[in-house]
Amino acid sequence: MIAAILKYKEEGWLAQSKVMVVAPTGLLSNWESEIVKFAPSLKSIIYHGTTRKMEAISDFDVVITSYGTLRSDVMELKKKSWFALVIDEAQNIKNISTEQTKAVKSIKAENFIAMSGTQLKTGSVSYGVLLTIVIEVCWVASRNLPKTMEILSSDITIWKRPVN
Repeated sequence: MIAAILKYKEEGWLAQSKVMVVAPTGLLSNWESEIVKFAPSLKSIIYHGTTRKMEAISDFDVVITSYGTLRSDVMELKKKSWFALVIDEAQNIKNISTEQTKAVKSIKAENFIAMSGTQLKTGSVSYGVLLTIVIEVCWVASRNLPKTMEILSSDITIWKRPVN
């Protein structure tokens, strides 16, 4: 994922809008240290804690925040222009009725990426909810969806159907 974000910057796509990474609190420093290690030309900031300032994030390519901070500051964060919204440990938004999930869904971005190290089984409720959220966010974000949507898990097609 960090290589993709670096490519976004190299292509000039982060000149006007940035990348927001939303992750569990315990992974925020991991994200920052991995960016420093593998993509030192990316400027990143952890937007979290009592000293966070909204004004500070405009000078960075990547804003790393927690689900809780996003939920608390959603009104301000959704005013920003985001090139990509990266959701790490995406199973954290599996309950569609929580404020946390609603906050994630309210962020407008050109690209949405959901990642999870937790294995999801085909046909499970969690998988279905995540697919529903991804499809809903994509639908709201773009009125020009491709004629065919295809979502793959490992080497099997989970869902493939023309969109009218």
